[in-house]
Amino acid sequence: SGTSDSVTIKQYFTSANILEDSFEVSYLEAEERKPFRAVVRYRKEVKNQLPKEETVTVTLKEWESSSRPLPVESFDLTQFCTTRQHALLVARYFIKLRELVGHTIAFKTTPYGLDLAPGDFIKVETETSPYDAAKNGTIDGSGVITSASTISDGSYTIFYYPTTDNLDIQTGTLNVSGRRTTQSEFFGSIFTVQETTVSRNVYRVEQITLEEDASVSIIASEFPCNTNDASLIASGVANEALYEYT
Repeated sequence: SGTSDSVTIKQYFTSANILEDSFEVSYLEAEERKPFRAVVRYRKEVKNQLPKEETVTVTLKEWESSSRPLPVESFDLTQFCTTRQHALLVARYFIKLRELVGHTIAFKTTPYGLDLAPGDFIKVETETSPYDAAKNGTIDGSGVITSASTISDGSYTIFYYPTTDNLDIQTGTLNVSGRRTTQSEFFGSIFTVQETTVSRNVYRVEQITLEEDASVSIIASEFPCNTNDASLIASGVANEALYEYT
């Protein structure tokens, strides 16, 4: 929004239009994220002469600062690239992809109102409840709360083991006042406070498949953007000072 690097978000997805239990995240292996030195071959054309093959080498300055020599990855652009500037642009793009893109997602949705094609950008809002040992605690038989971290007065959504013979984890709302609760259903239980983290990320659609059950499967790759939906890859590619050239 407002910058040349902004991407157009074609559709939004939340728990309301992502089919239940279909959302998956796949993180790239460390091997696929390792720093490298890009060696790009291109075709230099000179008037009234045969074309000559030229090579440029590019890497991130911060990658070069490591003590280990960087592995080399080669890119042959001789079929279509005829300028050094074009070759440098491609090298910086591949480097930024490696640095910034760390995962892909897959999920299912309904076909109704869907207007997407591979290459489109989507924004996906997800909620997670990361486990934090500091949020664990116990409630004794009189309602006194003991926890690893201080729990201020207020209401909290908790997962807890009740005192009954039912050992399944229960969910409830715990009201705390002066490190105590008057809710007898929680007496004698152990609990953890549930905190939900909301993430809103931009992805580029890679694949769309209509399934036999009439649902639609979508695979998309992370496309890092700032809060204005401007591409961090584009801004990184444009900043020539970030790179070493040989």
